[in-house]
Amino acid sequence: MARVTVEDCVKKIPNRFELVVTAAQRARQLSAGAPLTVERKKDKNAVVSLREIAGETVDIQKLNDATLMAFRRQIAHELADTEEVNAAATPNTSSFDLSLTGEVDETEAALEAEFAAIEKTCKLKISQRPLIVLQKIVQKTLKTSLSFLKQTL
Repeated sequence: MARVTVEDCVKKIPNRFELVVTAAQRARQLSAGAPLTVERKKDKNAVVSLREIAGETVDIQKLNDATLMAFRRQIAHELADTEEVNAAATPNTSSFDLSLTGEVDETEAALEAEFAAIEKTCKLKISQRPLIVLQKIVQKTLKTSLSFLKQTL
C-alpha cells in the first residue's frame, strides 16, 4: 500500500471517532516500543498506525481493549484525586466506591499477564513516568473528544 487515506481505514473501522481513538492508541504503543507490523518507510507513528489498521496487521479488538483499560485507569485516578480534594475540604466526607472502576475483567487480566510476561522476559524495570505521560495524553484526548461530541450534539 503506497499511501494510506482515511477512506482505507474507514472500511475497517466505520466510526471515524473510534478510528481516531484506535489509531492514537496504536501510535502510543509504537512510541512505547511495540513491534511494527508494517515497514516504517520514514513515516511517523500516526501514519504507521493507520497503515497497520488499513492493512489489518493489528488486532483492532486488542487495541480497543487497551484503550478502555487506559480510560478506566484514568477515571479511577480522577476519582481518587476528587476524593482527596473533597477530603481536604470536608474531613467527614465519605469515600468514593471504586468497586466498579477497580474491578479487573478477564481481558484486562489477560493483558496485565501478557505485559508481566514481556517485562519478565525482557528483564526490564518499567518506570511509572511513561504511564503518567500516557495518562495525560489519554486525558487530553478524552477531553477533546468529549468537547467534539458536545458540539455535534
